[in-house]
Amino acid sequence: MELKVKSRKTLILSDLHYPHCDVKKVKEVVNSEDPDLIVLLGDAVEDKEGFDVLKASLGNVIHVNGDDDVIRGDADVVRLESRGRNFTLLHGHQLMGEGGERRLAKLLMRFNRAIPPFLFCVGIRVKMRLGGFLVLGHSHAMAYFPSLQCINAGTMSNKLNLYNDRGYVVISEGKVEMKRIA
Repeated sequence: MELKVKSRKTLILSDLHYPHCDVKKVKEVVNSEDPDLIVLLGDAVEDKEGFDVLKASLGNVIHVNGDDDVIRGDADVVRLESRGRNFTLLHGHQLMGEGGERRLAKLLMRFNRAIPPFLFCVGIRVKMRLGGFLVLGHSHAMAYFPSLQCINAGTMSNKLNLYNDRGYVVISEGKVEMKRIA
């Protein structure tokens, strides 16, 4: 399922893996950014208990389906328009199986940490034939490739992964910004 939305300022939080996230930190980010739309970019919830309360407390939220979500989200893909610029937001697990993806990423990280997220952007764009600017979750990496018009949105989770890049993405007035957190 696909949703089309317009927004002045969109906050993209990927891979919360609730309850394995710092809920207080998530709420601080939401309060400091003051978006008119929040997109939970997949793998938002591993335990249903209390998630609906968290989601309701955040404001205007769209939950994109991820491979680890135990609650079905609002969409698989979100098409966002911001100041005449088009963005495609999806979790990214659609590329290949997680086992093979992990083994390949682990091997390629030995050469350069940026290779797996770069290939992830290329792979999703080619496999799904997507145009516009891509915002991806799933990898837990934060990486921005302006020439590919693609960004990997990091994670807000405390779960360990190959990448543990804590942060989020903001799209405001057609511009993309990657923000790291401690």
